[in-house]
Amino acid sequence: MRTTYTLDSSTQQIVYVAGPALAVATSAYITPAAALALAAAATLFGSLVFATARPARTWRPVARHRDPLGVLRPPAMRLLLVALVFLGGTVGALDVAGIAVAGP
Repeated sequence: MRTTYTLDSSTQQIVYVAGPALAVATSAYITPAAALALAAAATLFGSLVFATARPARTWRPVARHRDPLGVLRPPAMRLLLVALVFLGGTVGALDVAGIAVAGP
């Protein structure tokens, strides 16, 4: 399982770094429409590969006892949620402030 999570994490990081670079390169050297089409095709291809993979088709959920807090039962998860809410607020505020400063 550790190997699977490592592969998943590495693949996501590669996509996060290479994706925007590929989009910018495609926009600069071909056209922005080609970059959008390439992104759409890659998304469609990845979705189809995932949806048709045997584990995705054969997986069934396991019946579990319903907990009102669910994943937030451990105190560390509640702390992580609070931290991420503040992080999201900070990033959102910076986006709004950047637009406000750049305005007319």
